[in-house]
Amino acid sequence: ADQLEGLGADITRLAHGVPVGGELDHLDDGTLAAALRSRRDVKT
Repeated sequence: ADQLEGLGADITRLAHGVPVGGELDHLDDGTLAAALRSRRDVKT
């Protein structure tokens, strides 16, 4: 996120339901969709 500061890029973090370091390929569609809808901004 620090490297993109000043470039106008929005950096977000996936919300609940996604384990840290987890493989996105192993999530069901509902969990991934909920995590994307509820993502949060990362402060730079």
